[in-house]
Amino acid sequence: MEKKRKILIISIIVVVVLIIIITTALVLMSKEKVLTPEEVQEKIEYEEQERLSELGEKERMEDYLQKYISAVSDKDYETAYAYLYNEFKEIYFPTLDSFVEYVNGKYPKTFTINQRDMERQGYYYIIYSTITNFMNIGQENNEGFIQNFIIKENGLNDFVLSFSV
Repeated sequence: MEKKRKILIISIIVVVVLIIIITTALVLMSKEKVLTPEEVQEKIEYEEQERLSELGEKERMEDYLQKYISAVSDKDYETAYAYLYNEFKEIYFPTLDSFVEYVNGKYPKTFTINQRDMERQGYYYIIYSTITNFMNIGQENNEGFIQNFIIKENGLNDFVLSFSV
């Protein structure tokens, strides 16, 4: 009888210890820090900087151009306009509306960009490209138009661009 009682007491102690361990683990897990929107944005920017730092300059310039093209494609004109070099905007697109009018008149609704070549001139990278209507790929008379982009990188993920108008 004494042996059964000792086994019962040991079993109860083991169960209580397990309950305490599980409860402590759950409490600690529930106290993980919830990030604020600002902290989430900082984390995203940090991860983007890390990704870009691993790329060569050609790949970074292509990445920057893709950000601009994606913004135009997605009709996120404010973002695309923000990428433009200030003096370029002042001369060619003094307002967002003038930029939107240009984009809607120049670019097909769905388009592709073919980067033909890239060169560096001092602080500037020139990407020679052709824009074509995606819906006409493979058809005759789908030559598209030439649009060259000039990108200036101020720092990782900090760039401005202009293009041939």
